[in-house]
Amino acid sequence: RLLGCSTTCSPQLLIDASPSTHVTVAAPPLYAAVGAADTLIGPESNLVSLGARWSRAIGPSLVWVDLVDNQGHNLDINGLNIAAVDEFLTMLTHLTS
Repeated sequence: RLLGCSTTCSPQLLIDASPSTHVTVAAPPLYAAVGAADTLIGPESNLVSLGARWSRAIGPSLVWVDLVDNQGHNLDINGLNIAAVDEFLTMLTHLTS
């Protein structure tokens, strides 16, 4: 429904709607967390591949993808790797200062 498709969307529309289609060297740093047990949107086919493309575009030190154990689609804040989030935010602070 988001893309305006009543039943199925055309392959080209899905490609055009995918964030990975639009990742360039101008992309900002990325921190993203996904539940390792997400059954709605599988992490390997979703965020892991997007993170890899993002990493190739802007460099691996600026891209963090956190697979959160024992978490599904709706992440619980208690399951996040807070140390990794803090390290990512520290890295961003150094980039902007």
